[in-house]
Amino acid sequence: MICIVAQRGPWQDKLGTVKTLLIAVCCSALAHAHFALVHPPSALSNEDGGKGAPPCAEGPASRVITDARGGHPLAIRLTEFVFHPGHYRVALSVLSRSELPKDPDVVTNSGGSSVSAAIQNPPKMPVLADGLFAHTKPANGDLQASLTLPNLTCERCTLQIIEFMAEHGPNPGGGYYYHHCADLHITADPQLPPADAAWPRAVVESSSAFPMILNGGGFSTELTLANTGASSVPATVIFHDSDGTVRATVNAVTGANATAVVAVPFSDATSDAWNGWAEIRSAGVLGGYATFRSGGGEAVAALQAQFPGTVTFPYDNQGDFVTTLAILNPGPVRITVTVTGWDQGGGSLGDASVVLEPGTRVDVVVANQFPQAAGGKGQVRLSVAQGVAAQAVRGGPGGALVVLPSI
Repeated sequence: MICIVAQRGPWQDKLGTVKTLLIAVCCSALAHAHFALVHPPSALSNEDGGKGAPPCAEGPASRVITDARGGHPLAIRLTEFVFHPGHYRVALSVLSRSELPKDPDVVTNSGGSSVSAAIQNPPKMPVLADGLFAHTKPANGDLQASLTLPNLTCERCTLQIIEFMAEHGPNPGGGYYYHHCADLHITADPQLPPADAAWPRAVVESSSAFPMILNGGGFSTELTLANTGASSVPATVIFHDSDGTVRATVNAVTGANATAVVAVPFSDATSDAWNGWAEIRSAGVLGGYATFRSGGGEAVAALQAQFPGTVTFPYDNQGDFVTTLAILNPGPVRITVTVTGWDQGGGSLGDASVVLEPGTRVDVVVANQFPQAAGGKGQVRLSVAQGVAAQAVRGGPGGALVVLPSI
């Protein structure tokens, strides 16, 4: 369980303000679009035209997974909103986005504008096509192609499509490229020859989460991923804002019986701590924990790989302490969480409902939800049909931190 409270004032109020600002920014993103992935549907519901860092840019996760057949053509369709001379590249990862190649090298002129980019000819795994849709003038309609997928099976492959822009300066985080990704569920066709043996072979993908991460404003966070198996496990760490927006993506490979350390790859420009969550997609089972540091103090939170339908936490609001619950919906559908409270003597505090969209998180201050809990102790239970990830923290004066385990 994670346990962080900002040192100045109730952090939950600041979080609400930040969340509202983020939503406002997202709503205006389409005005800046450069190209959109029409088919297969994007892994982001609002991808800002592909702006952002590789491999897949930034935006709210769509959680759409497209079914596809191994060994058969997949239709690719793009809409280019803002013209740049250049071309596109398509690549496929099977086990983790860490398999996607880095953006190709770019030749620039003395002014820093792009002139050309390296093109694989012929393309090499995991690149499916390069130099695609090469153009020097605006397209007449959508850009369309059909690419044959390798004949393999994977639960959630990532199809990456990037656009190289010539005659263009670098974009912050994205270089001379715009990035899009789509998640695919590929099923091999047994009537066709299998994919080249060099392609990775499907394993069961694991999904786990850290429901709360604070960074900046005096806090730093370090994630440690642990592999107890005999083979390396590639993983993708996706940092989300509380409203589900993808803030950054980090690829990591954890060796056999080894650990990998991942730091939050950005800092918040404000004096307040960024409050979000992290999703871990791995081609195999990983354990791990997050270490949070502020001043001379530390807090450690375990990686959550199981999402139960019921979880109970204690609360302790005695003195100047406040107990807060971070409730995350890790699944692909909207959920309604019932929050039920009891005082120390077992007396009912009543219950309330919290609705969460996929990939979003809300913070519930126990004493605000149940005024009778102010100044007292007891327990709070979260119940939901689909499963939930949650963390509890007891915060006090001077940034005092206490992890409250589930009971």
